[in-house]
Amino acid sequence: MQDRENYTYVKRASRKDRSKLAWAAVFPTAVFFLSIIGISTFKNFGKILMAPLIGAMWIVGAVCALYMPSQRKSIITETLTFIASYNATLLGLRELIAITSGVSSQMLMATFGQPMATASANTIPGYLQTMLYISAVMIPFGYIGMQGKRILQFRRNANKQKVMAQLRNIRDPK
Repeated sequence: MQDRENYTYVKRASRKDRSKLAWAAVFPTAVFFLSIIGISTFKNFGKILMAPLIGAMWIVGAVCALYMPSQRKSIITETLTFIASYNATLLGLRELIAITSGVSSQMLMATFGQPMATASANTIPGYLQTMLYISAVMIPFGYIGMQGKRILQFRRNANKQKVMAQLRNIRDPK
């Protein structure tokens, strides 16, 4: 046996640990760059509406994660998922609007084989634009409301646990 004074155990990171570490760095970075792409793609709509709402979602997620350390992992995952789905939804709807804006009423009539109103070709992009506007506002507000409910519920449960602990201490004096 060697004459050593301090023995240490060194555990090397497993493949699973390394992949989790890489995922922890790659996913937030990808979401951040997806947000930048979405904001720059939408020009003023992105700067005036999307950027503040994305920032609000990041801030609310960070505040909730700091306020409730026991739920930190799920809050971070939900924040990243919501922001990624928000950007993907808006970019997807933008592409759908671009695709359907080139459809004319003659094309629809030829496809369905029946006469249609001329305005029906314009209604499809209109519906998609309405979906884009609703999604641009309701997804972030839904996320903020969900985290607000989580904080209120956490405080209520914490208060209930304090009261029950106090009642137990009154009943069972030590």
